[in-house]
Amino acid sequence: NGGRASELRACVDEAPASFTDGGALAGPFWDAFSEEVKAEAEELGLTVRYLAFDDRKLSVHADGAGIDELQELNRWASAFIDSSDDETLEALPPFMLEVASPGLGNQIVTDRDYVTFKGFPVLATTSEPFKSKTEWEGTLVGRDDEFLSLNLKGRPVKIPIGIVVEVALPTAKREGGDTFGQ
Repeated sequence: NGGRASELRACVDEAPASFTDGGALAGPFWDAFSEEVKAEAEELGLTVRYLAFDDRKLSVHADGAGIDELQELNRWASAFIDSSDDETLEALPPFMLEVASPGLGNQIVTDRDYVTFKGFPVLATTSEPFKSKTEWEGTLVGRDDEFLSLNLKGRPVKIPIGIVVEVALPTAKREGGDTFGQ
């Protein structure tokens, strides 16, 4: 593998994470850290979305609260690592701990997302044609147990929630004169 540490990535959403490969941190330390960091995050009002050890960096990405809670989770994770006497950790060269927010993605998933982005333009994709279309571009009105509600140029549309595969914010478009990201 060219000397690079093996990679372990696990997405931790509502369902429990499943870890099949711990890379350089595989074993009891990784198992304990994974469970404990998730529990500590929940106590702080955070949800761990991403957990990885790759190439001398241990990353914990969590969302759901503010910078103070992320700092507290960082202090907790650092103390957990420092207090561990696991041989796996002792055998590794120094590595960096990164505790951060994953930032805002473009997918609208949670109830909170639907409330936050009500009135925003969205692109909805369905698993099967509904009114002869599988892609819908409009303004988000809301979502309930039965329907995704959009406004398409003044026309309300209710798409059955059971066939909605994805709802996302549109990709940002660049305009002439934009210098951001160059």
